[in-house]
Amino acid sequence: MKRFTLLLAIAIMSCSAALAQNVSEKMNFTNFTSIDAEYAYQINVTKGSSNTIEVIYPERLKEHLKIFVSGETLNLSTNFPKKDLWIRGMDLKDDEKIIVNVEMEEIKSLYLSGAASLRANGVFQTKNFKLSISGAVEIEDVLYINAETFAYSISGASEASVSGNFTTATGHISGASEFELNGSTESLSLGCSGASETQFNGSVSNKASIECSGASEVTLTGNCSTISIQCSGASEVDAEDMKSLNATATASGASFIKVHADETLTLKTSGGSKIRYYGKGKYVPQESPSSPIARGK
Repeated sequence: MKRFTLLLAIAIMSCSAALAQNVSEKMNFTNFTSIDAEYAYQINVTKGSSNTIEVIYPERLKEHLKIFVSGETLNLSTNFPKKDLWIRGMDLKDDEKIIVNVEMEEIKSLYLSGAASLRANGVFQTKNFKLSISGAVEIEDVLYINAETFAYSISGASEASVSGNFTTATGHISGASEFELNGSTESLSLGCSGASETQFNGSVSNKASIECSGASEVTLTGNCSTISIQCSGASEVDAEDMKSLNATATASGASFIKVHADETLTLKTSGGSKIRYYGKGKYVPQESPSSPIARGK
């Protein structure tokens, strides 16, 4: 019995060692400026001009990984069935990782899904930048990038933090995701829904437009010329420290808004919502509000 137990233990250890055995492979591609990842790849991007790629992965998955460049996009995907991976033994074990180390000069777009993660080193510059992540994706640390336009979509319990200077920044956060944006832009358009959380820290030289719904939270700090806030569905927008000249805020459905303005204020509440306003701006009610509107202390 002892001999059988010992043999079984050795067999289990041998299997574990085989599962943990990794392969390192280097690939040379040219002229890719975007990344599209559809699986639990851990991607490390370093700013540079070589377009080199190093992939470290469990040897048993060698035939199932698809890594190629199409157009200007580096594709990271798989060819095994999308369903019941654990039954087929194709899911990643706790001690297994697929690591992709990439060097690239420019990032035009990132499309990440399926529990992928990305960490970027360096400050990137491009004309138009697009970020689309879903399905428990994580942008680790802060992605530093400057662009004329920044379009973003964050969904499915994903997390991201971006810092940079833009002309326009437009996008939506949903599905219990978390997003932080730092920097400056001429115009900001931000939508937040589905129990998500968003923070903006920086300056908006023209207008900031904020829409928040579905038990979500938005916090803004910095300054802007004009801010417009629409808040519904038990959501909260805290813009007390976003110092604006002109502000318009509408709260409905048990929502709560804090807003700061030093010149004009246009405020409206309904459905048990509240607005607190700050700054030198004077609020003159045009009609009796159905819910409290008051100057914050």
